[in-house]
Amino acid sequence: WAYGQVKAQADGAGGNTKKAWQMYERIKANGCKKPDEKWDCAHSFHPDEKDWYCWALTAKEKCHGLDAEWAYGQVKAQADGAGGNTKKAWQMYERIKANGCKKPDEKWDCAHSFHPDEKDWYCWALTAKEKCHGLDAEWAYGQVK
Repeated sequence: WAYGQVKAQADGAGGNTKKAWQMYERIKANGCKKPDEKWDCAHSFHPDEKDWYCWALTAKEKCHGLDAEWAYGQVKAQADGAGGNTKKAWQMYERIKANGCKKPDEKWDCAHSFHPDEKDWYCWALTAKEKCHGLDAEWAYGQVK
């Protein structure tokens, strides 16, 4: 296990890299034991980024393309300001990965409304108000709000 972890950090340059040495030092400091928690950054693409959102960075790389920044933000939001080495951040990464790195497709997601960026500002109420313009617009807004 230790050999594979250090070798993975060598970037094809044998073992003579700073990242390989840093991984060796972490393994040695942990008594040459595997990390117990699945959410430990040692299991991420960025094992040395415990304070810099290892799971958010992993999500960004795993979900390269259009949804990469979305995935990064979703995972980072779960880190509770503790870097990326939290169970919640890892769980969010796992959910995103299990969904093929796609944004959720719930019909009620504000992404499907006229106001996709207004998640905290009544996206569906504003949509109802615009859709039902005229006399019933305010009534529709109030019903949905």
